[in-house]
Amino acid sequence: MSGARTVLYAAFPDFGQAFCLLPPVSCSSKNEGASGDVDENKGSGFVGSTMMRTFRSLMIAFALAASLAVPPAPSAQQRLVIHSPDIHVAGPQGGLVSKYTLCTSGMTVDLSLNGKIVGVQLRNRNSEWNLLGETALAGCHIAGVIESSQGKDQSVQFRKKLICEVSGTQREARLVERFIPTKDSVRWEIDLDGPGPPWTTAIQTRLHFAKPGTKKFWTTWGDPRPDADPEIGWVDDPSWEDPLVPTQFLDRTLWYGAPYYQYGRPRVDQIMPFRDVFCIPLATVIDKKNDAGLSLALSAEDTTLEMTMQVSANGDVTFSRLFRRLQAGKPVHYSMDLIAHESDWGGGLRWMTTRYADFFDPPLASAARLGGTAAYSSYEGGLEVAKMKRMAFTVNWKACFDYPYQGLSIPPVADNQEWYRGIPISDSPHITDPPRQFPGWLITRTACGKWDSAY
Repeated sequence: MSGARTVLYAAFPDFGQAFCLLPPVSCSSKNEGASGDVDENKGSGFVGSTMMRTFRSLMIAFALAASLAVPPAPSAQQRLVIHSPDIHVAGPQGGLVSKYTLCTSGMTVDLSLNGKIVGVQLRNRNSEWNLLGETALAGCHIAGVIESSQGKDQSVQFRKKLICEVSGTQREARLVERFIPTKDSVRWEIDLDGPGPPWTTAIQTRLHFAKPGTKKFWTTWGDPRPDADPEIGWVDDPSWEDPLVPTQFLDRTLWYGAPYYQYGRPRVDQIMPFRDVFCIPLATVIDKKNDAGLSLALSAEDTTLEMTMQVSANGDVTFSRLFRRLQAGKPVHYSMDLIAHESDWGGGLRWMTTRYADFFDPPLASAARLGGTAAYSSYEGGLEVAKMKRMAFTVNWKACFDYPYQGLSIPPVADNQEWYRGIPISDSPHITDPPRQFPGWLITRTACGKWDSAY
């Protein structure tokens, strides 16, 4: 009976790996002596003589045959009901027990009956992480049972019904999630549909990493240091640091590209945050001690109107896709990938630039000469050359704020005639020297066509 999926592990040290006997799937699953977040008392491979390995292999075969003939009674926590050999049904709180195991290059991912990621093992790097992952809609909860099934290609599909309370109105949505092993990742796809008129809520992908103190976090941010609030004057510190440095997990909200418009906080006439932004939808977590890394890469092909990434000191990473309309007959699709790699910030980004090469590789070959980090700054002082080289710095797009207002770069005035600068904020000269005051600094157009500051 294929519906009874008893997981048995048999280790074969001579081959340097272990095999997961999980009908109808057969793939590598557990490392001998794995380190990381795993409990020290959790099962591991055995080492013994050839005779002992043969004996235990026979015992496993007998146990497997018995499990196929007589399915074990499901626990109350799982609330498993067998409706057919291929479809399982679990309650909304189906527990965090591993039911499905997906294997790909360098990584094994465990899934529960209710469609959550409940563990990841990075096999090639001998490390097991207690990772939790799920899809959630803000203001929604799962109603009824969750159907799950596994295909011949090892992919697993979950079907869920969600009831939502959004702005005082009850809504309904149907969620289909698929986890698909590929040659170098586990693909995670979601489809959303629902009856009724259009509505929206945050569509979230949530990850939780256990023992965050043993790991580092990195994304494609503007600066590894958080921004201060623009309303309390972070612009008084225009400095910036190497963006290619992972940091510890911090309580932080990052904006995809820039903060989205909010009626209650329009940020009119304010400089936008430049540290708490990220330009590529990627989250990377690394464990230096065990030379292990894991990245979640959101598809560059998805339609993403606005998005935030919330990170917490407790090891949480949440992508929230915003303002996407949900309505009957127009399903919403998102996809992403989990990737195992070395303990370096570039592992996930390397995979993403290969998978979505058209988004990163310009057709003009000479454009590669400009490749690297860059800045948009009016600063004209000295630079720390060694630091710039470490971060592959190549280009500064010279910022100029000498215009009287946006759109009029060169006022039609005579040489040596002065006018007021429209934006009296610049880091050259430093914004606190002299103190900022309106109407602003005076700008003089000289006979040679250059500009000098007068204050």
